Amino acid sequence: MIIITREELMPLFPKNFFLTTDDKRFSGDGPLAGIYTGMNNINADQYVVLPCDMPFITRNE
Repeated sequence: MIIITREELMPLFPKNFFLTTDDKRFSGDGPLAGIYTGMNNINADQYVVLPCDMPFITRNE
């Protein structure tokens, strides 16, 4: 799991998560900047991207 957030919000998250901020080239450019950053930080075959305004999503949704 990776959380992409603003620098000033990083202290609010538990330290056991992989936290980062947007790639500097795209900082502040919205959700796609965060998705790009996440995909460049973690190499995977598939990604699940969830917005911060859906905190209680379940496997059934």
